[in-house]
Amino acid sequence: MTGHEGLVQAILEDTEDDVARLVYADWLDEQGVPRGELIRAQVRMHQISPDSPRWRALYERQEKLIVASRWLAELPQLQGVSWGPFERGFVRLVYFSSWKAFRTHAERAFAAAPLAEMRLPGPYLLSNLAGTPEARHLRVLGMAEDMGPGEARLLAASPHLTGLVHLRLGLSVGADGVAALAASPNLGYLGVLSLSGNRFRDAGALALAHSPHLARLRRLDLSLTLTSDAALTELADSGALPNLRALALRGNEIGEAGALALAGAPACGKLTELYLTSNRAGRAGLESLLTSPHLGRLARLDVAWNKASAPREEVLAGGPPGTALKVLELHGNELGDKGAAALAACPRLGGLEELYLDEAGLGDRGAVALARSPHLSNLTTLHLRQNAIGDAGSEALALAPFAESIEDLVLSENGIGDRGARALAGSPHLTNLWRLDLSRNPLGEGSKRALRKRFGKRVGL
Repeated sequence: MTGHEGLVQAILEDTEDDVARLVYADWLDEQGVPRGELIRAQVRMHQISPDSPRWRALYERQEKLIVASRWLAELPQLQGVSWGPFERGFVRLVYFSSWKAFRTHAERAFAAAPLAEMRLPGPYLLSNLAGTPEARHLRVLGMAEDMGPGEARLLAASPHLTGLVHLRLGLSVGADGVAALAASPNLGYLGVLSLSGNRFRDAGALALAHSPHLARLRRLDLSLTLTSDAALTELADSGALPNLRALALRGNEIGEAGALALAGAPACGKLTELYLTSNRAGRAGLESLLTSPHLGRLARLDVAWNKASAPREEVLAGGPPGTALKVLELHGNELGDKGAAALAACPRLGGLEELYLDEAGLGDRGAVALARSPHLSNLTTLHLRQNAIGDAGSEALALAPFAESIEDLVLSENGIGDRGARALAGSPHLTNLWRLDLSRNPLGEGSKRALRKRFGKRVGL
């Protein structure tokens, strides 16, 4: 295996992992291939909000790179085959105009674009694909349409789909379908499995917990599946997914017990991303996740909209230190000023770069606590939309230790007046801001002029 082949294989093992793509970009730089810049630009676009001015600048740059290059022209021109857009440096989709085109050109198409997802027009049944030898070239398969347990069993039994590394299924797979997938040795190379929206309740998670074939799985999406605490506890303790890096559980029935199970499971020790949006982890669940000795590798933690009240400062302050956590999403919880003070005292946040606290019940005291935190000096993104922060909080943020590094500061829909606005406009530290959002605050025309003079189009009023 050449250096190039090995790097591409590393990306295939976890198609959602940005680190492997950036390593490949560095290798391309060393070979004098300019495509490495495109990978870096698109990876960064994937990581930040499209609302950010930096995203728009990156978008313009990637368009110039694609137009100026011959990457699309270098792809094989095959009858009945067209190519989709680049995403994070690779072709994302390959379109086949007919079943004949797929059978004729699948090998060349997927050799040129190994990470491309297949698209076929019309109601092609999975039975056609599962019974076609050319399907062995597929690495990424997404079924946008509903498929029942019968189709899932066909997929699981197919001897031609053993090369799949990324599988995203539509709705209606059902518990029996998931059980067939989990029991299939043909899917042993899967690195990414998305079952989002399949409302199979606990049966799906339990089938995965008992699977002997998913040891290579890096990412699992069980969002909107009605998974409960009991099934999540069994999955977390099972050890069936020893290499899992990302687990998505958005919009389920996870409560305090499920969060405590994740935090207390040594088998979760390799997790780097955990998404629990719109569950019911509560205060105790949030505390356990932020202080767990087993979740020290987490780089992204999303506990937004989880009915969490203010965590206790003495609990978070006594947790282990860490620098791995880069992104923390807590919007929609009623944390209040006490919760902000507890976060400010949390040593696990020593490497945090992005903090989202929209609609979290913060006032001036909470903003001051965040601004004075000894652990938040590396923040580049801070969202505090729709709170009750006034001038005192705004003044503190203007002088915060992280004011030197902050790039995206959202303070819309608060109570900031002219005094707070002028403090931001006159801050000697806010030199790296790409966006300052102060819309829907009670600002006078004089302070608006001062903000526009300082930040130009980077300020939203």
